[in-house]
Amino acid sequence: MNKKVIIMIVILIAVIGAGIFGIYYDRDEALLERTQPIPLGDGVEIVEMHKHGFIFHRSAYEAKISISHDHPELAVDYLTSLYDFEGDFMMYPDYVVFSKDIFDGTNIMQPTVEDGTNVWVQGVGEENGGASVVNIIVSEDSSHAYLYVYYHA
Repeated sequence: MNKKVIIMIVILIAVIGAGIFGIYYDRDEALLERTQPIPLGDGVEIVEMHKHGFIFHRSAYEAKISISHDHPELAVDYLTSLYDFEGDFMMYPDYVVFSKDIFDGTNIMQPTVEDGTNVWVQGVGEENGGASVVNIIVSEDSSHAYLYVYYHA
């Protein structure tokens, strides 16, 4: 083998290695852990995630995460302590108005809220050009509750 072939093989291996690492690095669980460390497992799992930006530099994502329907306060307490900000509970009619202002005309993942239930909303903006995060906890029906995470770097 001549020198050109060896160089091409080394470059090919480096590109394949970077691709494999990128796929591993960009898993939903890994992205969530890097940006907002929510402990998964024990009934808490990512149901759906929409990512925006390049693999190694995600500019934004929306995630739908299942949480305990019987104890959503565990997620509220965790997020309150994580960001040192309590957020607000919204009555269902207030949330309907809020969601029309926020979600109408966008293609962002929108929560479906069970009629008559309260919704918890927390918006956190990082200082010095960091990320902003909005967390919304909803009950979608009598047995499913979800945390919606809207992250923008």
